[in-house]
Amino acid sequence: MLDPIRKFYHGEQRKIYDAINKVIQGDTSNLDYIEGAELLTLSEVVNSPAPFRGNMIKQAKTALDGLRDKVADRIAHERNDALVEVNSALQELQQKAEFASVDNPLQKQLTKTFTDEIDRLEKQR
Repeated sequence: MLDPIRKFYHGEQRKIYDAINKVIQGDTSNLDYIEGAELLTLSEVVNSPAPFRGNMIKQAKTALDGLRDKVADRIAHERNDALVEVNSALQELQQKAEFASVDNPLQKQLTKTFTDEIDRLEKQR
């Protein structure tokens, strides 16, 4: 009876379980924007009295990997959309006649906010 528990506790399954628990207990703000049953699967494993039985951990590992991929894809998509918007606003500003009529130091000052935001978006994890 104790052998499966020991095997779970001292094996790779425990590491997977800990990673799942970290996702469930950690910052879940990005998970609100992800569709799918992965989060439910992970919650079931964490709330299970015997996650070491059957193939729960194997299914949860698959769900965890899928969830991580979905979050990464969504973040990349949102970052790209934001970059497009900021670049579009910057180009719109630079094409205005009023922008062309001011001296170069003022132009740099006006575009600095946009270029700073572009740099921040590109470096953001």
